[in-house]
Amino acid sequence: MQYTHIVLRYGEIFLKGRNRHYFEKKLQDNITKLTSIKHIKRLQGRFIADFVEDHQKLRQVFGLVSYSPALMTSKDVTLVQKRLLDLLEGKEGNFRIIVKRSDKNFPIKSPELTTLLGQYVEKETKLRFDREKHDYLIEVEINDNGVYLSLEVIYCFGGIPTGVDGRVLTLVDSSSDILAALLMMKRGISIYPFSVIDGGDISLLQKYSPQKLSCSKLETSEQIETCALLYNCSMIVTGERLETITSSKSFPNSSFSVLRPLIAYNEERINQELTSFQEV
Repeated sequence: MQYTHIVLRYGEIFLKGRNRHYFEKKLQDNITKLTSIKHIKRLQGRFIADFVEDHQKLRQVFGLVSYSPALMTSKDVTLVQKRLLDLLEGKEGNFRIIVKRSDKNFPIKSPELTTLLGQYVEKETKLRFDREKHDYLIEVEINDNGVYLSLEVIYCFGGIPTGVDGRVLTLVDSSSDILAALLMMKRGISIYPFSVIDGGDISLLQKYSPQKLSCSKLETSEQIETCALLYNCSMIVTGERLETITSSKSFPNSSFSVLRPLIAYNEERINQELTSFQEV
């Protein structure tokens, strides 16, 4: 069985009201820059893309909540049933079906279609329906374009698309600095890395960034302010915690605000969150 498409889901963008379409366009652009996907359709709160083997790279795109490799078919119940058998070939155990009917013109309502497909699967396979204890969760999404069948939901980091909400200089001299920069990117911020020691390792940041990153070595407050003005950055971000703030990293002579998103973190939480980004 070969998947044909990928259903991509996003969430927080809807909270942005009139900016929604701008956010969606930025998310589309970031997907094409960070993955091998080049053609994306926007359909009723979803993106639909052709299937690619290296789909795991989608987890590097901030703004995506989850995605599912899927089989597409037309809105003919007989063909949907046939494709379901392709999807479930060789599988045994228990299953549950969830139908999401975005196309309200589809003649069969979600509860009736759930029952119809569930009975068909039980009749034609060794699988048995179990709402609570299931080995497979079959999702059936019906939209204007067709029907998409999937078995797996792969979760992403969520957030909003990098590049929609301002620019900051980010210190990258420690692992906590790197995590702070990642969290800013997850909130839609474009980052401009710098180091005051000897050039930071920005490979993890580049993995999640749709834009090409470079690291500047800036040793004085004057150099930092000049760089911030050059890139039109509004503030400086560091990975300092309450117990680790030092004058050397607090930039006492700078006229720019310093943002410390990890101020209340402990070392264990920093390591856990950083590891989750590294494992993708």
